[in-house]
Amino acid sequence: MQEPLTLNGLIKRLYPLPARLKVIGNDQERHRARALTVLLLTSAATVWFWTAVLSLSYFFLHLDILWNVVFGLFVSTVLALQIWAFFRFANVRVTSMLYIFTYFLMALSLVLMSGGFHSSSLVILLSSPVVSFRAGGKDEGIMNSFFVGLTGLALMVTDYLDVPITNYLSGMNEGFLFGAAWVVTITIIASCLVTYDMDE
Repeated sequence: MQEPLTLNGLIKRLYPLPARLKVIGNDQERHRARALTVLLLTSAATVWFWTAVLSLSYFFLHLDILWNVVFGLFVSTVLALQIWAFFRFANVRVTSMLYIFTYFLMALSLVLMSGGFHSSSLVILLSSPVVSFRAGGKDEGIMNSFFVGLTGLALMVTDYLDVPITNYLSGMNEGFLFGAAWVVTITIIASCLVTYDMDE
């Protein structure tokens, strides 16, 4: 009789580790690599999906969202390069550092490009510390939480001082942008937490 497939077993099938880590990696490195694999592939799949939706909307519905499409294509390319480098070189430490850094920058740039303090995508910044804790550990998580906290305060101060921040992504409905950012945030946080109790 075939053993029933558990959630952990499904994750291991859907998110394979780099071949090199299976051979030479220790248990701790494999656990961290499993979390990083889930984060990288889930982030990439989410971004690729929304980029495809935006691109199709731009070309077929003729919406004024060129900046949205360009931003989505840029982020998609960055994530694709990170995934390729991770599976090619299997360097967990370097990949996690780059992923944490680029994730924060991408979330921040999305917020700044879409209106700053009043951005519909502001919620996505909250997932950055969770990503840092899961992919990099306590030190990186605490440092990233500090930066995200400072970023929120800086956005509040710029709004209080009436410093103008142009919304380059204004071609889309605000409710749609908030809904997309909300779904992305929940997906990333769930992806971070789902690998905590996995045994290799």
